[in-house]
Amino acid sequence: MTEQREQRREPDLREALARETAAHAETRRRLSELALQLGLTEARERRAIAEDLHDHVGQALAVMKIRLETFRGNAIFSGSNAEIGEMLRLLDQTITYTRDLTGTISPPVLFELGLEEALDWLAERMETTQGLQVAFRVNGSARDLRDEQKIMVFRSAQELLRNVVVHAGCDSATMTLTWRPDGLELAVADRGCGFDAEKADLRTEAFGLFSIRERMRQLGGGVDVETEPGRGTRVRLDLPLDRPQGDQS
Repeated sequence: MTEQREQRREPDLREALARETAAHAETRRRLSELALQLGLTEARERRAIAEDLHDHVGQALAVMKIRLETFRGNAIFSGSNAEIGEMLRLLDQTITYTRDLTGTISPPVLFELGLEEALDWLAERMETTQGLQVAFRVNGSARDLRDEQKIMVFRSAQELLRNVVVHAGCDSATMTLTWRPDGLELAVADRGCGFDAEKADLRTEAFGLFSIRERMRQLGGGVDVETEPGRGTRVRLDLPLDRPQGDQS
């Protein structure tokens, strides 16, 4: 009798398990979608702040410098030349800092010139600010991208290069952007210490790969990691451009 009751309950248990699995998948999908939207909202806010810095603070500093240089020319015999020279040096430092801050918050080149130019700018910036030499290559002809695609690929490239600086133990890397008829591929590789991918918990932010996987997954793409202790790491992002956003099939 007990065995018969258990047999009758099995379909109900299977159905309950299926509902729970479906609910879990839907929750994960919604959380992933929310994370993507939050990331895009943050990127838009960063862009607005960067534009304000450039259009207002940066321009105001530039005008102040021009007028101070004019005043310095008129006051060269007034005994204030040294003080004005110090003020000009401080202005130059502030202008440089503001320009760097604008690029850090949201590089204008990404929206004004496109992904290729932004990645080239990023490669140069990594060398000047982090001492990491990045050889950037492009294959194929550029495709039009939506803002969210440009933002997420660029942010992912930033995180991957920061990973090289923090974890790889080397001072050089390669970054290759390949345009395909149906999408793009971005690969970041180094010859650093590498790691054991089977043992590493890539869900943690220590490697910064979990958030990148989620971004690419939500945009219909994927991430492939090739690594081995002592033999470096290669991370490849694959983003189909013609695939509807959020389609995970």
